[in-house]
Amino acid sequence: MKMIVCLSALPSVFFVVPAHSQTIWTGDTLHEICHHDGPATKFGCLMYISATIKTVSLRKVFDKGANVPNSPVFIIAGIGYDYCLPPTLRDREELRDIVVTYLDEHPEIRDLAAPVLIALSLREAFPC
Repeated sequence: MKMIVCLSALPSVFFVVPAHSQTIWTGDTLHEICHHDGPATKFGCLMYISATIKTVSLRKVFDKGANVPNSPVFIIAGIGYDYCLPPTLRDREELRDIVVTYLDEHPEIRDLAAPVLIALSLREAFPC
């Protein structure tokens, strides 16, 4: 497997993740990275999940009130993948644990796009 070294904002910190040609990871890729030993790789897992959640949240704000059928949020929410995080939730590691547990329990769908699986796992944990 090809590997690529990703540098963080801090010059002394780096982590190794699989090199993939696609821009959106699959659940298999996210599962592999989240289970890789090492704090920096687990940080990469946490940041991917956090970035996905932030992106969906921003799209909800921008698409609110606008019926935008090609929007990722419209597609996710339109087929029942929407989730409602409690406003008191502050621990991103709890979110990572929810996603990783979901990926562990559903290997048959890990070939789907990781953002969809993140949304499904959060919907199961935090339905609206």
